[in-house]
Amino acid sequence: MWAASASHRVEELDPLPVALYPQGCLFRSWAMQALDEASRPWRLAFVSHSLSAVEAIAAQGLAVTVVKSGTFPPALRRLTARDGMPPLPRAEIRLHRAPNLSRAASLLADHLVAALRQPAKRAS
Repeated sequence: MWAASASHRVEELDPLPVALYPQGCLFRSWAMQALDEASRPWRLAFVSHSLSAVEAIAAQGLAVTVVKSGTFPPALRRLTARDGMPPLPRAEIRLHRAPNLSRAASLLADHLVAALRQPAKRAS
Protein backbone atom coordinates (compact mmCIF):
# COMPACT_ATOMS: atom_id res chain seq x y z
CA MET A 1 0.00 0.00 0.00
CA TRP A 2 1.01 3.59 -0.52
CA ALA A 3 1.64 5.42 2.74
CA ALA A 4 2.31 9.00 3.79
CA SER A 5 2.38 11.29 6.80
CA ALA A 6 -0.81 11.53 8.81
CA SER A 7 -0.36 15.30 9.06
CA HIS A 8 1.12 16.36 5.71
CA ARG A 9 -0.41 16.16 2.22
CA VAL A 10 2.87 15.21 0.51
CA GLU A 11 0.93 13.23 -2.12
CA GLU A 12 -0.19 16.56 -3.62
CA LEU A 13 3.39 17.60 -4.52
CA ASP A 14 4.55 17.60 -8.13
CA PRO A 15 6.80 15.81 -8.71
CA LEU A 16 5.86 13.32 -6.01
CA PRO A 17 8.74 12.66 -3.57
CA VAL A 18 9.13 8.93 -2.95
CA ALA A 19 11.12 7.10 -0.25
CA LEU A 20 12.03 3.54 -1.23
CA TYR A 21 14.46 0.73 -0.64
CA PRO A 22 17.56 0.11 -2.80
CA GLN A 23 17.51 -1.51 -6.23
CA GLY A 24 16.44 -5.14 -6.12
CA CYS A 25 13.50 -4.52 -3.77
CA LEU A 26 10.21 -5.69 -5.28
CA PHE A 27 8.26 -2.82 -3.65
CA ARG A 28 10.62 -0.31 -5.24
CA SER A 29 10.09 -1.83 -8.70
CA TRP A 30 6.32 -1.92 -8.25
CA ALA A 31 6.15 1.68 -7.04
CA MET A 32 8.28 3.05 -9.87
CA GLN A 33 6.39 1.05 -12.50
CA ALA A 34 2.98 2.08 -11.13
CA LEU A 35 3.91 5.76 -11.10
CA ASP A 36 5.41 5.60 -14.60
CA GLU A 37 2.39 3.76 -16.02
CA ALA A 38 0.09 6.36 -14.46
CA SER A 39 2.26 9.15 -15.95
CA ARG A 40 2.61 10.55 -12.45
CA PRO A 41 5.74 12.75 -12.16
CA TRP A 42 7.90 11.56 -9.26
CA ARG A 43 11.39 11.85 -7.85
CA LEU A 44 13.38 9.52 -5.64
CA ALA A 45 13.70 11.59 -2.45
CA PHE A 46 15.24 8.99 -0.13
CA VAL A 47 16.72 5.49 -0.37
CA SER A 48 17.64 3.24 2.56
CA HIS A 49 17.90 -0.43 3.53
CA SER A 50 16.30 0.56 6.83
CA LEU A 51 12.55 0.05 7.12
CA SER A 52 12.49 2.41 10.11
CA ALA A 53 14.31 5.15 8.20
CA VAL A 54 12.01 4.95 5.17
CA GLU A 55 8.91 5.00 7.38
CA ALA A 56 10.31 7.93 9.41
CA ILE A 57 10.87 9.98 6.24
CA ALA A 58 7.26 9.30 5.21
CA ALA A 59 5.93 10.08 8.70
CA GLN A 60 7.70 13.46 8.64
CA GLY A 61 5.92 14.39 5.42
CA LEU A 62 9.05 14.32 3.26
CA ALA A 63 7.92 11.55 0.90
CA VAL A 64 5.40 8.80 0.25
CA THR A 65 6.44 5.16 0.46
CA VAL A 66 5.16 1.63 0.00
CA VAL A 67 4.47 -0.64 2.99
CA LYS A 68 2.88 -4.04 3.57
CA SER A 69 -0.81 -3.69 4.39
CA GLY A 70 -0.58 -6.38 7.07
CA THR A 71 2.10 -4.48 8.96
CA PHE A 72 0.93 -0.95 8.20
CA PRO A 73 2.66 1.50 10.58
CA PRO A 74 0.26 3.41 12.85
CA ALA A 75 2.15 6.68 12.27
CA LEU A 76 1.29 6.67 8.56
CA ARG A 77 -1.85 7.30 6.52
CA ARG A 78 -3.04 4.99 3.74
CA LEU A 79 -3.15 6.53 0.27
CA THR A 80 -5.51 5.32 -2.44
CA ALA A 81 -6.71 6.30 -5.90
CA ARG A 82 -8.74 9.07 -4.22
CA ASP A 83 -5.40 10.58 -3.23
CA GLY A 84 -4.13 10.33 -6.80
CA MET A 85 -2.04 7.21 -6.23
CA PRO A 86 -1.94 4.40 -8.79
CA PRO A 87 -2.78 0.85 -7.72
CA LEU A 88 0.00 -1.49 -6.64
CA PRO A 89 0.12 -5.25 -7.19
CA ARG A 90 -0.96 -7.55 -4.37
CA ALA A 91 1.75 -9.53 -2.62
CA GLU A 92 1.62 -12.68 -0.53
CA ILE A 93 3.93 -13.39 2.35
CA ARG A 94 4.77 -17.05 2.86
CA LEU A 95 6.80 -18.76 5.51
CA HIS A 96 8.48 -22.01 4.60
CA ARG A 97 9.65 -24.14 7.52
CA ALA A 98 12.41 -26.70 7.49
CA PRO A 99 11.22 -30.07 8.81
CA ASN A 100 13.89 -30.14 11.55
CA LEU A 101 13.35 -26.71 13.19
CA SER A 102 14.51 -26.22 16.76
CA ARG A 103 11.83 -25.50 19.37
CA ALA A 104 12.90 -21.83 19.49
CA ALA A 105 12.75 -21.45 15.71
CA SER A 106 9.34 -23.15 15.61
CA LEU A 107 7.99 -20.79 18.29
CA LEU A 108 9.35 -17.80 16.39
CA ALA A 109 7.72 -19.04 13.17
CA ASP A 110 4.39 -19.50 15.00
CA HIS A 111 4.66 -15.96 16.38
CA LEU A 112 5.35 -14.48 12.92
CA VAL A 113 2.42 -16.33 11.38
CA ALA A 114 0.07 -15.14 14.15
CA ALA A 115 1.28 -11.55 13.83
CA LEU A 116 0.81 -11.50 10.07
CA ARG A 117 -2.74 -12.85 10.40
CA GLN A 118 -3.76 -9.92 12.59
CA PRO A 119 -5.51 -7.09 10.73
CA ALA A 120 -3.45 -3.93 10.53
CA LYS A 121 -4.39 -1.19 12.98
CA ARG A 122 -5.43 2.00 11.23
CA ALA A 123 -3.88 5.30 12.20
CA SER A 124 -6.48 7.75 13.46
